[in-house]
Amino acid sequence: FRPDPARPAPDSWRAGTRDVTLAQAEIHYVVEGLLEITAQGQTRRVFAGDAVLLPGGVPLQLTTPTWVRVFFVGF
Repeated sequence: FRPDPARPAPDSWRAGTRDVTLAQAEIHYVVEGLLEITAQGQTRRVFAGDAVLLPGGVPLQLTTPTWVRVFFVGF
């Protein structure tokens, strides 16, 4: 099964930016695409197959230039 970018799933989005502050830490695993994460003035690029730990209580900017699908777990 391969998702159709024309019909994104709830855990995916097309090109754009989301500003978030997580209530708790989360692990984000990029299933498909590219996710750029900006926190405290630093940007990291996370590609398909990569995982990243995002801290709670820190303003974050999540950006994808094209398309991204993520799996995430909060703890």
